[in-house]
This record gives sequence, structure tokens and C-alpha cells, in this order.
Amino acid sequence: MTWAVEFYRDAEGSCPVADFIERLPTKDAAKIIRMFELLEQFGLQLGQPHVTKLEGQSGLWELRVKRASNIFRFFYVAWTGQMFLVLHGFRKKEPRTDRRQIAKAVTRLAEYQERVRVSERNR
Repeated sequence: MTWAVEFYRDAEGSCPVADFIERLPTKDAAKIIRMFELLEQFGLQLGQPHVTKLEGQSGLWELRVKRASNIFRFFYVAWTGQMFLVLHGFRKKEPRTDRRQIAKAVTRLAEYQERVRVSERNR
């Protein structure tokens, strides 16, 4: 059974992950899209070296993409109904992942969860 991959949208409807990918060179973007296709196909079974669970980070997972000398990271969570919600993507430039990048994904997840709660209450 396949999974769906959806990109986070903020309250105004902007999609920062898609915007990030669209600004990349074509070959980088193609490799990233292929990795998301693998995530859809294999879901939770896709393992190292492509994905890793971030320790103590609200259920965050990290999709790792390498193309030539470029390294990209995407933080996502498994959401209900076999969906992955991709919260944040960036080009990795340092050996260790910048904590601010993780914090951005955590903030977006909290904002998304709050919008879902409000939406469910208003039904």
C-alpha cells in the first residue's frame, strides 16, 4: 500500500518546501522528487541511508538526499491515513544538522496541529 507525501502549507497557503525545491537546479530537484517517490512507495519500510528518525523530536523523521556534492535534508512526520507531512527542507552545509533547522520543522508541526484541532472543533 502506498503512502501520500504532502508538503506543509502555512495558514496563508504558502508552501515553503515546494518553493525551496522549485528554486533548485533541475537535476537536484529531480533527485529530491525521486526520493519522495521512494518514500511514497516504501513508506515506513524505507530505511537507512535514506531516512532516519530524529531522537526526541516529536516524531520527526529526516529524509536524506545526496546529489553530487549537494546534500539536502527534509524533515517530515507520519500523519494519519498513511500520509507523510513534509515540514521543512534545506541544503546541508555543515557536518552536523543546525538545530535551528530542526526547530523550524517543530514549529511548523505545532502550528499545523493547532490548525487541525481548530478545524475539527469547528465542524
